Amino acid sequence: MEIDERWLLDCLTVGEILPGRGWIAEMSCRDVLRSYQDYCVGVSAPSKSDQTKLGKLLHRIFPSLQKPRRLKNWCYKFADLKTARAEFEVALAIKIDWPVEYLDTTLAAE
Repeated sequence: MEIDERWLLDCLTVGEILPGRGWIAEMSCRDVLRSYQDYCVGVSAPSKSDQTKLGKLLHRIFPSLQKPRRLKNWCYKFADLKTARAEFEVALAIKIDWPVEYLDTTLAAE
């Protein structure tokens, strides 16, 4: 599994992309990229994605992903956590035993 896929697996396992925030349905593209870059630093792996590459990965993994524009900022609008996990499993052709305690943590857009 590549580093970007491991980052997504970690996000889906703990039920959050931004630490301590829960599964947020909509967040800025910049915040998502920063989360990925912070993850790479934390595991001492080089970040190989810029915003464009990360966006392509997210759209490949999550077919339901939308990218609306809010004022001057682009955002990612994710499906609920259960759907996102199911899409991840399909995209990577794997089955994961997800922790139950994180199933219903989807929060509305900020």
